[in-house]
Amino acid sequence: MATPDYFVFNGDPDNSISPRRPGIDDVGGAAKEDDQEFPPNPITMPTAPDENQAERLLVGYGKVVDSAKVYVKFVAGAPTIFGIRAVGENLIGSDFTPTHVATGKVKIACPSSKIVPPFFGKAYPQATGDNTAVAYITGSGEEITIETRTAGALADVDFVLEWC
Repeated sequence: MATPDYFVFNGDPDNSISPRRPGIDDVGGAAKEDDQEFPPNPITMPTAPDENQAERLLVGYGKVVDSAKVYVKFVAGAPTIFGIRAVGENLIGSDFTPTHVATGKVKIACPSSKIVPPFFGKAYPQATGDNTAVAYITGSGEEITIETRTAGALADVDFVLEWC
């Protein structure tokens, strides 16, 4: 299979291909061979094993990198996407939908056509004091629920979600 001409973390919306984590075929196949008649000088030139190792490393890193970090703030009591940092180049804050389920409980959804579905989530409160946060996959697998607490009681606390 040929290396795709699109960034796999973006997918290819024009061809109905959803974002995904890279596989070995996405980065070149890790099956390069040095020319036997004119082998590269390993001191001054990359060799096939160098390239194959780099491709395997990219796939390995792609397996564990967070797809996005989403900063959620409460504005007038409603969870609001304050900012995001994402691997996918096309993701924007409005791709994520926050739903205030109850005090201290928020669901963040993003369709799989926009982001790699989560394997799990992590959440971090963005406030001083006795605050905690936990994140877990719920519903369709395209959303993560976050619970935030102050001194053990559910409370609306700004947080950062890592979409893993």
